[in-house]
Amino acid sequence: MARPADPSVRTALIEAAARRVADGGVDALSLRRVAADVGASTQAVYTHFGSKDDLVRSVVEEAFARLDDEVRAVPVTDDPLHDLVEVAAAYRHNALINAHLYRVMFEVNPLALTSPAAHVESAGTDAPPEKSEIGLHAFAAMVERVARCVDEGIISGEPAQLALQVWATAHGVVSLEIAGFLDDDGADTFDGATSATFRGLVRGSRP
Repeated sequence: MARPADPSVRTALIEAAARRVADGGVDALSLRRVAADVGASTQAVYTHFGSKDDLVRSVVEEAFARLDDEVRAVPVTDDPLHDLVEVAAAYRHNALINAHLYRVMFEVNPLALTSPAAHVESAGTDAPPEKSEIGLHAFAAMVERVARCVDEGIISGEPAQLALQVWATAHGVVSLEIAGFLDDDGADTFDGATSATFRGLVRGSRP
């Protein structure tokens, strides 16, 4: 009788694979070494993922899922702009505590996402997303917060496009921070850059 797959082993394999891909790329990923990293057999990798490509895809999906969870956990208050600022902070927090996953999420993207703004409606927000849409679902969470600001007249414009500006700013600073270019100035640089973006959006909404 085959042993049931252990979810904790699956998570450990994803974490180990993310670290190896982040350090050396997909071409340097060895299933034998990933299995050894967690004290498992190579067969365990095939049991949980089926192939190397499936393992890498699962790494990306897990990375986007954690981002989605972090952003959606930000409480909704009666101040939409404050909530959007908190969403940006949550984005940075997730990226730093999951740096290996974050690097793989954008450097190796087997989900073939092209333009989130063009396809955000396909992500859906009422039902759990299909695995191939998890990146869009995470982006949709940010679009929802921007849309509240638009609805309240705080900023004006198309929510998905405005959310892309926020995401681009957050991603740019976080990527520099993870790469080690900001030393101990990461938080201040992130706050300054995102604050400037928010001020620009608010100022740009006025006649």
